[in-house]
Amino acid sequence: MYWYHATTKHSYNSVRTNPNRLSWENQPSTYKNYPEAYQRFKLNLEEEEDNFLYHIAGLTAKKSYPNGEYYLRINPSAGALYPNELYFQVRGVEGKVDGIYHYEVGSSSLTFLHAINESEGIESYFGFKTAMRGYLFLVSAIYYRSSWKYKNRAFRYCLLDAGHLLGSIEAAALLKPHAVQINYTIDKEKLNRMFGFEERE
Repeated sequence: MYWYHATTKHSYNSVRTNPNRLSWENQPSTYKNYPEAYQRFKLNLEEEEDNFLYHIAGLTAKKSYPNGEYYLRINPSAGALYPNELYFQVRGVEGKVDGIYHYEVGSSSLTFLHAINESEGIESYFGFKTAMRGYLFLVSAIYYRSSWKYKNRAFRYCLLDAGHLLGSIEAAALLKPHAVQINYTIDKEKLNRMFGFEERE
């Protein structure tokens, strides 16, 4: 990791000898959407749990330019590319069906990916031995959203933006009276296979 950061840091020479020209015809979407067959729950900000989730990754502003519109989220992002996606498991939360969800930012909806019962869930990927009540959040990165603009420096921005999203989760969790824990020692490879990312995310 040190080698990567050392070789991709900016210098006086690097910004002059490696110009970055954007391929606008290949611009990636800043939103991930699952097929229409998946059930969705539109966020209702009058509901406490939906309001909590909105304050993690919701859309908060729009900027208009001659070449288009850009939507900004609660969490900051380098170049407003937002390479990270938010998934979560919920169990035992009033008003929410126990299961695994994707936060669909573009439509302010929760995409219901999979129902869980007491013996199912993603706890084992976190190293937990028992079913956990509340929320288990996962942050992923779609690398191409950053590499389209930042080329070989893209992973730096995936990490930076993931930190912003984790900070938003922690800040929103302060609205709740329960403990918050950030865990980096998760089984990433098995989770990637389970979610079907296949090295694209």
